[in-house]
Amino acid sequence: MADADSTPGKSPAFQFYPNDFLSDANVIVMSLQERGAYITLVCICWQQGGLPAQVERLARLCGTPTATFQRLWPAISPCFRSVADGQRLLHPRLEKERKKQRAYRKAQSDKGKLGGRPKKPELSTEKAEAFENESQLRPAAKAGERSSSSSSDFSQKTNVREFPATKEPTTTEERAGHFTNITYPTLYQKYRKGARYVSKPTFDFMEAVELCRVWDDARLEKIATVFLTTDHQFAENGSRTMAQLRALASWCDSKLVEAGIA
Repeated sequence: MADADSTPGKSPAFQFYPNDFLSDANVIVMSLQERGAYITLVCICWQQGGLPAQVERLARLCGTPTATFQRLWPAISPCFRSVADGQRLLHPRLEKERKKQRAYRKAQSDKGKLGGRPKKPELSTEKAEAFENESQLRPAAKAGERSSSSSSDFSQKTNVREFPATKEPTTTEERAGHFTNITYPTLYQKYRKGARYVSKPTFDFMEAVELCRVWDDARLEKIATVFLTTDHQFAENGSRTMAQLRALASWCDSKLVEAGIA
């Protein structure tokens, strides 16, 4: 019996990050044939919620002779983990994606039960604030640019709930909320000719959590700056969303290293 998290997801698709895939230590050393078999198994694993552990059955799933597959399997097997007393295989990255999608569907369902409006969290609940904030925070106005009354009117009209300024974000979730609600929208408006970033609050927050687990706040702000100003084709062809930022984050960080920026 497979783990509880290996139940096939309702979604027919999962996010694929080319940069993460191509930079993975296991994938780098694979031959073209090994990569083809690996991607095939990943797709089947997503559809079925797991894979059989028997090499003969895996070979049939890939449509290749067992003898041929046995030569490919040593390079592929490190990407999967064994469960259910060695009878099933799961892919750790896919299991994280299943959890992420279930959390997103639950959040959307909860909003639907409230008539499409997110439940207002307690002021002390930083994580809920970051998860459920559906408005973009406006960057602080320059001195003399707007009066405090106009700022107040703006907040009332757009239903902005400000991130508490009296407490510095410390946990990964608090930092992700701050990056989602304040840092990235502010940088986006600054470097995208005044355009306002249109977010998907819950989804962007989950992407930001993954980013905050890898980089500290100062480095992440620099990475976001590179992403918003680069002419890299992947960024140029997209709308510079948080998901795209995460996919290109390692590349942006490498550009900072090349430029000697610590």
